[in-house]
Amino acid sequence: MLYVARIVHTCDGEIVRNKVVVVEKGVVKDVYSFAGEMQSMLLVDEIFLSAFSGKWVLHDNIKKSHIYEYGDLYAYTLDSENNPTLLE
Repeated sequence: MLYVARIVHTCDGEIVRNKVVVVEKGVVKDVYSFAGEMQSMLLVDEIFLSAFSGKWVLHDNIKKSHIYEYGDLYAYTLDSENNPTLLE
């Protein structure tokens, strides 16, 4: 599933804006800058990235962003009661 987030909170506390987060079966597969709408893309105000094991680095450049991960990275949003909800 593709999610467009106005704000993405990284594991190390950084905030990045206007990113697409690609999630498959709850695991983040890629993060890149928003360039335009795509079919089946969902808008989310905020996404919180969480690494359950290992380290990861979000490397951003003008053309493309990639996640280099050691272990899985998960994406959460907050529900109406501010409880974290795993994005699928």
